[in-house]
Amino acid sequence: SGSIKIVRAPPKWSGRVVNQFKDNAQYIVYPSDTTPVELTRELMAGLYPGSTHDDNQVRTDTQLNKLQNDINALPADDDLVKKGLAIKGILAKFRDKIWKENAELPIEARMYLDSRAADLVIGHVFDHIKTIHPGAGLDGIALVTFGTYSQYETARISDYDLFILHRGSLEISSEAQKTALAQFNQLLYDSTESGQTVRFVSIDEKLGIQTTKYIDEFKQRVTRRLLIGDRGLFDEFEKEFQVILAQEWQRVIIEIIKERDEKYKKSDVWHLNPKEGGLGGTREMEMIRLMGRFYKPADRAAADIDEFAWLIRQKVMSEEEFARVWEAYVRIAALRDEADSLFDRKFMAFDSSKRIQTIKDLRLLFDLSTGIMLSIWHNLNAEPPLLPIFLSSR
Repeated sequence: SGSIKIVRAPPKWSGRVVNQFKDNAQYIVYPSDTTPVELTRELMAGLYPGSTHDDNQVRTDTQLNKLQNDINALPADDDLVKKGLAIKGILAKFRDKIWKENAELPIEARMYLDSRAADLVIGHVFDHIKTIHPGAGLDGIALVTFGTYSQYETARISDYDLFILHRGSLEISSEAQKTALAQFNQLLYDSTESGQTVRFVSIDEKLGIQTTKYIDEFKQRVTRRLLIGDRGLFDEFEKEFQVILAQEWQRVIIEIIKERDEKYKKSDVWHLNPKEGGLGGTREMEMIRLMGRFYKPADRAAADIDEFAWLIRQKVMSEEEFARVWEAYVRIAALRDEADSLFDRKFMAFDSSKRIQTIKDLRLLFDLSTGIMLSIWHNLNAEPPLLPIFLSSR
């Protein structure tokens, strides 16, 4: 077997991705305007047909439409407990099909389906509460997702993370609104198998950088997606956040890297699916995304490219590294329901080739995210010049 070389085409190239074999090497030529995500998905689609949810669009749309119809067919029941249990049963059946019966469906398609199913359920719950509380002022509220849920990358064991964006203070809101929001929270809890993190965020709340809480706020807000609700309120929130981000991004990056260093000092065990505060696996892809979104955010917005393409343009990651790390991430994501860490009994039950490949994938993700943070750290001339996490891993 020969080597594979990925080559960016000249600017005037008009074709799409092309495979060409020469001198026992495979040359993959792609247009200059192809983003890393587009490139990787095209390559994966060529190597593994049906590997993305885009390639399975008809199939995914059909399944989601059926879920939507099943939920809409439920009787208009004012008993919220009964309604919650009915929705939960439909969602559980749908997720069983995704994660147990559709094993042949590629992991990216299954993660996408899981997240979109959550969108449908949460949207239905919110609309139902608005219907039974027409005067509660819920039209002026927006539901915003964050974390892996906002990326359409949830697994069966994932939480659904969202915040409720509103104006003013809930302490002084009407009793009708308080009741409606309390019932929304309860119905959402009753309707889903997974846990959910639901936070209330006021657009009038000012962000700072004084405590770890604020770092968490920045990390959550930078991975956001409007799910349902007041688009104008969300757009206003976006505009204000971009102003704050333009002022604070360097300090936020430094604090995130310091925070990661502290976690590494406490534990250097790599996990496939880290819990809060863990290292390795899917968490490393989140760190790469965060670096891409926080690093020179105004310049990235002007360039209008995704976080991965931005890191490549800033020369802290190459196209080849991204292609390799995305493939590693997809493999790890496929295993995260089966085991949590390298010391998990379920992991030890894997065959030796799968264990060896997983360890290589974990190392690749960890090394790349660490390398990106190290490059950005030096670019910012941060002090101290090196952190123990980098010395022990590079």
